[in-house]
Amino acid sequence: MGSTTRSSIALVVCTGTLLLLAGCPAQRAVGPPKVDESALAAARTKGKEAAEQDLKNGILKQKEFPPLPYSLQQMKFIKLLKSECGVEWEVVHGPHESKELRAEVDGYNAVMAGELRNRFGLDIFERLYQKAEEK
Repeated sequence: MGSTTRSSIALVVCTGTLLLLAGCPAQRAVGPPKVDESALAAARTKGKEAAEQDLKNGILKQKEFPPLPYSLQQMKFIKLLKSECGVEWEVVHGPHESKELRAEVDGYNAVMAGELRNRFGLDIFERLYQKAEEK
């Protein structure tokens, strides 16, 4: 092949590639979708406020999201939490990929866990897990 032919082929390939790319919408970066930090902060605040309201109403609760399969130890722990501390356990349902719902539950649990540690000791969760393991 002559150099003129090679140059012509290269020109056609480059032109075709440019035309193809020009007609394509901009591609998103590969990876997880961007997280809206302000939406997560708002969801976390909503969870904290709900926990504070529950505390004012005398409700002690921990929430779980996403729902997980329970081990025997986890089931015993939940029962001990209820029988020894009066803490309810709520499984929150929603889309598993919801970062906002996860943030809301995390905010709720952060407030409640702090209150539970104040009332029952800093190591309340560890003591109950250990007790559940022994039974």
